[in-house]
Amino acid sequence: MRFTPSSTGKRTARLAVRGTLLLVLSIAGAVVATFLGSSSFVALCTTVAVLILLSIIAQRFAPVIELSALRASPAPAMVGEKVSFTPIFTRDHSNWEVGLIPDPALVAIFDIWKGKSGFEIWLSNHGVFTLGTLTATRNDIFGFTKTRIRWQIAGEFVVYPEIFDVTLPPPPALHGGSTRRVTSSEDDAVLRPYVPGDEIRRVHWPATARQGELMVRSDASAESQRLDLIIDTAPLPEALGPGQPLISAAASLGCAALAQRWSVRVITADGAGMDSLPTFTHRDEFLNFVIRLSSSPRGDLARAVRAHGTANPTAAFFGSDRHSVQQAVFNLRHPVAISVFSPPGASSSRVKSSVPIIEFADMAGFVHEWSEIYGGGK
Repeated sequence: MRFTPSSTGKRTARLAVRGTLLLVLSIAGAVVATFLGSSSFVALCTTVAVLILLSIIAQRFAPVIELSALRASPAPAMVGEKVSFTPIFTRDHSNWEVGLIPDPALVAIFDIWKGKSGFEIWLSNHGVFTLGTLTATRNDIFGFTKTRIRWQIAGEFVVYPEIFDVTLPPPPALHGGSTRRVTSSEDDAVLRPYVPGDEIRRVHWPATARQGELMVRSDASAESQRLDLIIDTAPLPEALGPGQPLISAAASLGCAALAQRWSVRVITADGAGMDSLPTFTHRDEFLNFVIRLSSSPRGDLARAVRAHGTANPTAAFFGSDRHSVQQAVFNLRHPVAISVFSPPGASSSRVKSSVPIIEFADMAGFVHEWSEIYGGGK
């Protein structure tokens, strides 16, 4: 993906340390030589000063490189990935020193590794970021003056949360302990013969027994299923650290549902005053929404759950505040999975629920606990 500069580069030319020292010394030497009557030394000092001033003028008007684009790969990226940024210039830039000053929220400047053709960084935060500023610096052949050009990079760089391999809760959890009955009239509309590659979970056993061959639910049947995903976006106390694992865990389950051709509806505190909530059928649209969730919700999560909760399978991801967890859980009509982000220093939620509650401090803990209860994961 290419990012273009927001405007023409801002060019500045100034004296380098060497040029500044020589200019000061030449002027001082010329003054002293004048008092001593040494015309030859005055001429030498004057010549050096003139050369330095001419080098500044030359740097101000000499042709310079222009940034065409900054190429990022991969983009969008994911937490934990290494991203390469390659600047593309309109002319040879071998005698220019190129630097990248990134958005501090994306990465610290000392975490950037510079390669032969660009820059590489390891991503640790998800969200939407600006890329910051690209610089190019050149000294003249004597090292007297320095020219610097700065380009502000336009556009948004998107970093998705790290997605882990988790499985949807098994059918007994998703369907309240029983298999949904399909009448014979419905069979023609939602069932089809098995073909290699179909998932075993989509086999419809009663229809298989009647037909004498494997029958599976069609795509229309799968697409009609929806997972309600409750995400608690309330900020955690600063002492407990960032809540990125909570978003990563919720996004992982949402992506697992989308991979099974389910739709995913997201319920947050901001949904309390909405008539309808965002529902997704595509992974990138879902992830783009999740990374933009506000950490300062304007509504009440329990009220949003009460207003929009349905009989659809519901997975909830909460922060460590016990009261908000209990209030929201109380309003769940069909919970299939409840997870609470509980980093070191947070008290246990101790909330009663009809399904197991997973408390986790990081994604490794979440994946382990999830796989212990629901299977799968790695």
